[in-house]
Amino acid sequence: MGALNANRIDRGNSALRVYNAVDRALDTFTQGDVPFTKEDRDMFRLLLSMQDALSRYIRSCY
Repeated sequence: MGALNANRIDRGNSALRVYNAVDRALDTFTQGDVPFTKEDRDMFRLLLSMQDALSRYIRSCY
Protein backbone atom coordinates (compact mmCIF):
# COMPACT_ATOMS: atom_id res chain seq x y z
CA MET A 1 0.00 0.00 0.00
CA GLY A 2 2.87 2.38 0.79
CA ALA A 3 4.31 2.02 -2.73
CA LEU A 4 0.95 2.89 -4.25
CA ASN A 5 0.69 6.02 -2.15
CA ALA A 6 4.26 7.02 -3.05
CA ASN A 7 3.47 6.54 -6.73
CA ARG A 8 0.34 8.68 -6.40
CA ILE A 9 2.31 11.42 -4.66
CA ASP A 10 4.93 11.30 -7.45
CA ARG A 11 2.17 11.73 -10.01
CA GLY A 12 0.77 14.62 -8.00
CA ASN A 13 4.18 16.26 -7.89
CA SER A 14 4.55 15.87 -11.65
CA ALA A 15 1.09 17.33 -12.20
CA LEU A 16 2.02 20.23 -9.92
CA ARG A 17 5.02 21.03 -12.12
CA VAL A 18 2.75 21.09 -15.19
CA TYR A 19 0.21 23.21 -13.28
CA ASN A 20 2.94 25.76 -12.50
CA ALA A 21 3.99 25.87 -16.17
CA VAL A 22 0.37 26.45 -17.21
CA ASP A 23 0.09 29.17 -14.57
CA ARG A 24 3.16 30.93 -15.98
CA ALA A 25 1.70 30.66 -19.49
CA LEU A 26 -1.57 32.20 -18.27
CA ASP A 27 0.43 35.07 -16.77
CA THR A 28 1.72 35.96 -20.23
CA PHE A 29 -1.86 36.49 -21.39
CA THR A 30 -2.67 38.88 -18.56
CA GLN A 31 0.39 41.12 -18.95
CA GLY A 32 0.54 43.96 -21.41
CA ASP A 33 -2.13 45.57 -23.51
CA VAL A 34 -1.92 43.59 -26.74
CA PRO A 35 -5.41 42.78 -28.05
CA PHE A 36 -6.43 39.11 -28.08
CA THR A 37 -6.90 37.34 -31.37
CA LYS A 38 -9.40 34.49 -31.70
CA GLU A 39 -6.51 32.03 -31.36
CA ASP A 40 -5.32 33.80 -28.19
CA ARG A 41 -8.79 33.51 -26.65
CA ASP A 42 -8.97 29.83 -27.61
CA MET A 43 -5.56 29.13 -26.08
CA PHE A 44 -6.43 31.10 -22.93
CA ARG A 45 -9.61 29.04 -22.48
CA LEU A 46 -7.70 25.81 -23.07
CA LEU A 47 -5.08 26.75 -20.49
CA LEU A 48 -7.78 27.63 -17.96
CA SER A 49 -9.42 24.25 -18.55
CA MET A 50 -6.08 22.49 -18.15
CA GLN A 51 -5.40 24.37 -14.94
CA ASP A 52 -8.80 23.40 -13.54
CA ALA A 53 -8.35 19.72 -14.43
CA LEU A 54 -4.82 19.65 -13.03
CA SER A 55 -6.00 21.28 -9.82
CA ARG A 56 -8.66 18.61 -9.30
CA TYR A 57 -6.17 15.84 -10.06
CA ILE A 58 -3.53 17.26 -7.73
CA ARG A 59 -6.04 17.48 -4.88
CA SER A 60 -6.93 13.83 -5.43
CA CYS A 61 -3.29 12.79 -5.14
CA TYR A 62 -2.65 14.16 -1.66
